[in-house]
Amino acid sequence: MRRLFVALAVGVTILAARGAGGQGKGATELEGAWEVTAMERDGKKAKLAEGKGKGAVFAIKGEHYSLKVGDRVVEEGTFKADPGKKPRAVEFTVTAGEDKGRRFHGVYEVQGGTLRAVVAPSDKERPTDFTGGPDSRSLTARRLKSQ
Repeated sequence: MRRLFVALAVGVTILAARGAGGQGKGATELEGAWEVTAMERDGKKAKLAEGKGKGAVFAIKGEHYSLKVGDRVVEEGTFKADPGKKPRAVEFTVTAGEDKGRRFHGVYEVQGGTLRAVVAPSDKERPTDFTGGPDSRSLTARRLKSQ
């Protein structure tokens, strides 16, 4: 479960990106649901890539996010983003789940229907690009069509 969180934490970071656009374009580009398609922790494939945690979906609404695997909510939290940074920056706090109380920061981008993010615990250096590596978690997700 802890490894699944790593992937989810990255998703959360991405969710936080919703706030990065303030009231402009960024505010709507991340709103909605995203299916996690790939993730890494410390530069290595995480459990999702091995088929565990399949179907992980994170949703963003306002300044809140949730992460679900199947019908089970495994994490929730709040976030804020800075649209002025290049690449866009995000910070989030886990409010429910295994990592409740932990804070993360990182970077994200959305191109078409694909979201990429790299995050690290807030006591570590903020990632500045999308390469990942030690102490980081990276995520790729695709936008789900609204039902």
